Amino acid sequence: MNKPAPSVDHEQRFRSLFENNLDFLLFQNREGVIVDVNTAFPCSTSRNRE
Repeated sequence: MNKPAPSVDHEQRFRSLFENNLDFLLFQNREGVIVDVNTAFPCSTSRNRE
């Protein structure tokens, strides 16, 4: 069963919540590779977003 693609509004709202969260958040793929971090990540760690 295929899920419908999320609407642009839903994606923008999710991205805003992700980026503006005071806690650092990250996404990993199934192999454990970090694919995205929010803006709090560099403030909470000694690493940059790249």
